[in-house]
Amino acid sequence: MTMVGDSPNDSLMFGFFPNGVGVANVLDFRDDLPAPPAYVAKHRGADGFAELADMLIAAKGQEWTTAG
Repeated sequence: MTMVGDSPNDSLMFGFFPNGVGVANVLDFRDDLPAPPAYVAKHRGADGFAELADMLIAAKGQEWTTAG
């Protein structure tokens, strides 16, 4: 499961979900994030969310392997 956030109030979720994604404006708050996201989109706001959505759609149907 993945969650997407953009501000310090999302930090608890970033700490809980190992694949948490922040849109680029989350970097404005990097000093206020006890738990940062695992990944940060290149774009801010809705464009960052669209970036993630496009990546997930492109990956649909691809075969993935896990480390370990």
